[in-house]
Amino acid sequence: MSIRIACLTVLVKKSALRRAYPGGEEAFARDFRHGDEDARLLAFAFMASAEAWAFLDVLAAMGLRPGRDVALGDAFIGPLQPCAGIAFAQEEGCLMGGWHARAGSPGEPRTMDT
Repeated sequence: MSIRIACLTVLVKKSALRRAYPGGEEAFARDFRHGDEDARLLAFAFMASAEAWAFLDVLAAMGLRPGRDVALGDAFIGPLQPCAGIAFAQEEGCLMGGWHARAGSPGEPRTMDT
């Protein structure tokens, strides 16, 4: 399953939350309102880039590192902050937007089932 990138979307690996956040992913999900999720990722969408980057700073202060635990995607241009283990892809035939992300290798094909 993939998560649709809406506006600016911060993606957090649940495995990183189990390691770094007191109470793990369940506590983090209660403490921070999120949008979409799948079995391995939580997604947080922001309208303003300043808010998205500020949230990345909050996550970094908790020990969650961009590129290792967290990614940032833009709905129209794709990954802004790639992360090992999070793959971004654009829907085939989509001329504007259509970006999705899922847990997986960044080297995987750049299209995916939605």
